[in-house]
Amino acid sequence: MKPLNQLRIKIALMAGLLLAGLSFLTLFFVSRAIDQQSSETIRAELGNTARVFDGLLNERENSMRAQAFVLADSVQFKTALDDKVQDPATMADVAQEKRRELGLGLFQVAGRRGALLASFVGDQSSPQARPKKDAKPADPVFAKAVDPEEPADAFGV
Repeated sequence: MKPLNQLRIKIALMAGLLLAGLSFLTLFFVSRAIDQQSSETIRAELGNTARVFDGLLNERENSMRAQAFVLADSVQFKTALDDKVQDPATMADVAQEKRRELGLGLFQVAGRRGALLASFVGDQSSPQARPKKDAKPADPVFAKAVDPEEPADAFGV
């Protein structure tokens, strides 16, 4: 091989390495910039989603407070709870009606001593069987709220 050909090969190799290095650096920085921009966009969208979710929670809380006041003002409901002998069958009928009226998915009523008088969970068209007088509530939060040893205010009012 002639020295001129060897020089051309060396120059071509060096130019190829230089171009490959520049391509690699360009890809690295572009990829990094895209990752950074994607992360910022995702953070912003998650922030928006969190604000929307918080707004929905606040709206639901206000709705539940209003429903609690409507329920507390119900003469029929008060009468069923104030009866000397709290009948689970009567309370189940009243609870089913109030549940439909308020559009609730979970509705449980406990008597003065914390005994579960009526329990409806899930689909409105298929209520649960009427519980026994000494039946436990369906969920632990409700069970704590109606615990006669340590009564708690479920709505913080």
